[in-house]
Amino acid sequence: FHYRVYFSKVDELQFVAHLDFHRMIQRLLKAADLPVAFSQGFSPHAKLSIGPPLSIGVQGLNEFFDFALTKFVDKNEMFDRLKAIFPHPLGINGVDFLGNKKANNVSDFNIEELKVVFPKEFKEQIKAQMEKWNNSEKWIYSRTRKGKVKEYDLKEIVKIMTLKENILLIKKKLVGGSFFNVAEEVFGFERDDLIGWEIIRTNILINKFESKR
Repeated sequence: FHYRVYFSKVDELQFVAHLDFHRMIQRLLKAADLPVAFSQGFSPHAKLSIGPPLSIGVQGLNEFFDFALTKFVDKNEMFDRLKAIFPHPLGINGVDFLGNKKANNVSDFNIEELKVVFPKEFKEQIKAQMEKWNNSEKWIYSRTRKGKVKEYDLKEIVKIMTLKENILLIKKKLVGGSFFNVAEEVFGFERDDLIGWEIIRTNILINKFESKR
């Protein structure tokens, strides 16, 4: 019996790494006294998968995780159980019963929407760079992974980027580069410069016309 839980991960939880958060969810499911299904074999593990990872320092308003139970539990009862034990600032937004099959796999989700609130003192700098961005057909940058350098076009990764006062609204692919790459390559801010910025993933989507991971 497969379920999907929608949740928010905000405030200090933005600094909890993906693997640590995975272990946290496992403990919460156990605390909720849910009959979680486990894999078989030499090293059994809970049938649990969390949606696309959030970078350290990024909050999420509409994240999800999938898991399987050995017995049916009504989704409303599950919502109440999880809500009672989810520690602040981990919020539960909803529960879907997926039946006996998984819904879309985590790897099917390939688009994210971001809201970035930055200090107003940087507004003119960001506005100037946004004009260059809007007037450019390509924006090439390189990443080094496993000793190999690969070039990417941020224009192919970032589908939409708009500026409203001191807020950036971004719709981008999940692969090829994070917001921190955008901040550095487009606006000239390194990760350590972003203290005081609020980076929020507001949604994760499936675009069937984009290649999957």
